[in-house]
Amino acid sequence: MRDDVADLKRGFRTVVNAIRTGKGVGIGRLTRVRFISGKTGEATMTLPLDPAMLEAAYEFLRATPPFRHWRLPAGDAIEFQVIASPGLRGRCVDNGDHQTIAISLRTIGHTHSLMMAMAHEMIHVRDNLAGIRAHHGASFRRSAAVVCRYHGFDPKLF
Repeated sequence: MRDDVADLKRGFRTVVNAIRTGKGVGIGRLTRVRFISGKTGEATMTLPLDPAMLEAAYEFLRATPPFRHWRLPAGDAIEFQVIASPGLRGRCVDNGDHQTIAISLRTIGHTHSLMMAMAHEMIHVRDNLAGIRAHHGASFRRSAAVVCRYHGFDPKLF
């Protein structure tokens, strides 16, 4: 766990330095980051994630339908984490006394994909608070259909 945190801190410092200098940086073996004035690589990522950005995305969505009718907790009651999982866009963990939403910087690099991943995890928050434990069960699918309709997300990607 401590090594993971150290790796994340090194990764954040690399991204921050790339923003300051305007140069692209590598993340992982296969992905290259491209900033507006930086180098072109195999894939582009223009949105360096941090917990404050995740909270802002959560609060924006919480103010929009259908989320604003769901009585979701305020952003300061949620723990937001940036993870570096190549096979996961996001995850929501019910810790009993609070929820944790984690979004992967390895798979989310644009505003649209961040908003879609956050909306997906917010449905899990709703289900967790309602005591619904089926991960992508009927309740999740019904909510996802409504969210996709309101926000223009592709249900097949959601």
